[in-house]
Amino acid sequence: MANEIENVLFRDVDRYLFDLVPIRRGVLAQMEEEGKRRKFPFVGPMVGEMLSLLARAIGARRILELGSGFGYSAMHFARALPPGGM
Repeated sequence: MANEIENVLFRDVDRYLFDLVPIRRGVLAQMEEEGKRRKFPFVGPMVGEMLSLLARAIGARRILELGSGFGYSAMHFARALPPGGM
């Protein structure tokens, strides 16, 4: 019974958080579609937005992203950089 309640709660919270994520267009949307089509693991839009938010929150001007995927999280980090950021 406890697992069923947890699953419903997590599903509802997950849905709520996902609905807060802005609509992705352009390259990000294409990357998501390609990742889904290939069944390639990537962080996804909620985590991507969190990465971008955290980078902006600390005022990051330089970011080093060591990924092994196709650049989805790097795109979110890049969106967070101010003009002149690296």
